Amino acid sequence: MCSITGGNRGELDSIFVLQDFRGSGIGQELMTLSLGWFKTNSIENIAISVLFGNDEALPFYEKFGFYPRTYVLSK
Repeated sequence: MCSITGGNRGELDSIFVLQDFRGSGIGQELMTLSLGWFKTNSIENIAISVLFGNDEALPFYEKFGFYPRTYVLSK
């Protein structure tokens, strides 16, 4: 799920692939489509939220040039 917020900021809110289908290219296709949609809409500032503890997702996003920059702590 992707969205564009005020100030021309893109947010990739959710990509989820069931465990049985991981490694099949579905996640890569979803990312490619999402990034293409942002590009079509001239969005260059894109944020992705990853739940704490979901460390296996980080290398996937790094392949697309995303790296952790901020931690948001909640109570």
